[in-house]
Amino acid sequence: MRYRTLAAAGLICLGVLSAPVSAQAPAGKTVASAPAGKQLGTSDKNFLDESLASGLAAVEASKLILTKTANPKIKTFAERMIKDQGALNDEIGALATLKGSTPVTEPSVLQRTQLKALGALEGEEADKMYVQQIGVISQQNNLLSFQNTSAKADDPEIKAFAKSRVSGFQDRLNMARALGKSDHGM
Repeated sequence: MRYRTLAAAGLICLGVLSAPVSAQAPAGKTVASAPAGKQLGTSDKNFLDESLASGLAAVEASKLILTKTANPKIKTFAERMIKDQGALNDEIGALATLKGSTPVTEPSVLQRTQLKALGALEGEEADKMYVQQIGVISQQNNLLSFQNTSAKADDPEIKAFAKSRVSGFQDRLNMARALGKSDHGM
């Protein structure tokens, strides 16, 4: 019975994180307030909102897994996620403010559901979900989003910002993939 419940929770979360980042509407209020004629385009604003919501979820999940895991490699990865993503969240928030948009302040509803599911798991099940969902899938989605924005953003500063952060997502994705292969067959 416990196995079926854990498996169901894992599948639900896999579906939540497998959804494209653009399909996850942030829950925080975001009202554009740029001066007339300088308002952010919808796709650029969505990029900032979705990136920040995703980053907030990643930091929260990383803090949560630090309380659950005994695996030193996962602890190291989570600590790096907190440091890197926390700094990136600050930059995204500052850029959103600079562009006249109110930064989101919490993960999306779907991301909060994922965090609850992670919170309900223990031991290796929690480790596996964290590495797969936050480490691999989330980093992969963010990498694609930042690559796309670096090529297609309307705002040149947002385009340059996205381009300058692609390598960080690639590094963390590679770390997560290696971690998944070496620990518990994730």
